[in-house]
Amino acid sequence: MDLLTVALLLFRFVSAVFSFEPLDITQDRTNKSAVWAVLVAGSCGFENYRHQADVLHAYHILRERGVPSQNIITMVCNDIANDTNNPYEGMVFNEPNGPNLLEDAKMDYQGKDVSPQTFMEIIWGNATGPVLNSTENDRVFIYYAGHGENQTLSFQVDNPLDQLNANHIKALFEFMYQKKMYKRLVFYVEACHSGSLFSEDYAKDKNIYAVTAASAETTSFSANCIKLPDRGISSEYSELCLGDEFSSNWMAFAEEAEPTVNTLLDQYQFSRKNTLRSQVQQFGDTSFVQEPIGYYQGNIMAKEAEGFKDDKVKTFLEVGERETEVIPVRKSSKKMRPTLGRKGAVKKIKGFIYSDEKPITRKPAKFVPKKLLNKKFGSYPVRDMAIMQLKNKVDNTKNATVKAMLQYKLDTMKRNRELADAHMKDIFEKLDNLQNDKTKEVKAEWPCRTKVIQQFTRHCYKLSRDRYVAKYTGKLYSYCDRHYKQEEIEKVLEGNCQKRFAKQVV
Repeated sequence: MDLLTVALLLFRFVSAVFSFEPLDITQDRTNKSAVWAVLVAGSCGFENYRHQADVLHAYHILRERGVPSQNIITMVCNDIANDTNNPYEGMVFNEPNGPNLLEDAKMDYQGKDVSPQTFMEIIWGNATGPVLNSTENDRVFIYYAGHGENQTLSFQVDNPLDQLNANHIKALFEFMYQKKMYKRLVFYVEACHSGSLFSEDYAKDKNIYAVTAASAETTSFSANCIKLPDRGISSEYSELCLGDEFSSNWMAFAEEAEPTVNTLLDQYQFSRKNTLRSQVQQFGDTSFVQEPIGYYQGNIMAKEAEGFKDDKVKTFLEVGERETEVIPVRKSSKKMRPTLGRKGAVKKIKGFIYSDEKPITRKPAKFVPKKLLNKKFGSYPVRDMAIMQLKNKVDNTKNATVKAMLQYKLDTMKRNRELADAHMKDIFEKLDNLQNDKTKEVKAEWPCRTKVIQQFTRHCYKLSRDRYVAKYTGKLYSYCDRHYKQEEIEKVLEGNCQKRFAKQVV
């Protein structure tokens, strides 16, 4: 290691240790700080396997680092482990050679309870299950993995009013700020166009820091895609994407870094550098990004217990500096992997509340060997996953009859998309012929947006199902924001859809 590298690492260590005011330590609960987390997988179904796996993985990371289970609230549909397409029945993985994430998992809200309404009620404190009971002294970590469109996080619900939009999030942040529910809040978002949620940067003066997987204009990407056994026509899945690129990176850093030393900024820089296919962005209040990640993702760290000496154990930050390690699919090394939960020196952050609950440990499983990784198609733009995976299965199927049937499915899917594109083009041409008020300022008009999307879902496409068509929501919003009359927009949608496309468009 050269002197410059040593100096940089020393600088980061010193700044991480000495740049914060010590927390007041008393027996009074209000003068101590705890970590709270809300982890949300917004989608359901086997095609969205990766989102649920991401959230279950995040839960285990926090638990292994000492965050009490009662301080972690999870929303997971829990419908993938026993799906008929799952070759590893009853198990869920987020990476090859990783552990079965269902073991010791806690899923507080499942199935139909995974909705924006439930998420908001968890914050408000009136949900049917666990709620966020954080105080003004606590750090709060919120993580969402799912689908997203322009200023919207999508849940697997049919009612468009149930989608969580930027206006809802802004209101939730304001509620939490006024109710003094946190000292500082960190929000990570794994979704397409997630950067659009914070375009107004309203979180900047409220001690809220957000990191998104993608910019406002781009999609996020899947990762850790493995080959599945060939089941012929009975399953159109030739591959399974276990995770998402951004999430794989921030969680890899969380697992390998020193939680009492490496910072939120370190994690952001590592994730941005290693997420190659989308643009990771940060928003809000960046004044506290030099705080250790342990403040938000748990802080128990056990030293290497496999006989390696300390001077031979490289930090994950150091490994991340090397260009050769910048890869979309995570690699791991026994020498740099901390053995959490095993016997070893445990470091705790002064002033934090700790639970007597024993941190969980997960055993690596061998059900998904790394050799199954599809290196040629290891990552997909989320919106195109279904069609690209089906094309890959067609290309690799040898049986002529099965190949013909799969090709028919693929051709139908492509044709449905072409019809949807032509249909939306026709709708936009009619909307462009309407008159709008050009004297008013262009800004987000949420009442109009909500009504228009409601009519779009009622008469045209179900956005919870037709993910491909969801890419047009941003343009639909623009007619509201440019002050076209809401009633006239709705009339065009009703008159030009008439449920013409009852079949799913993927």
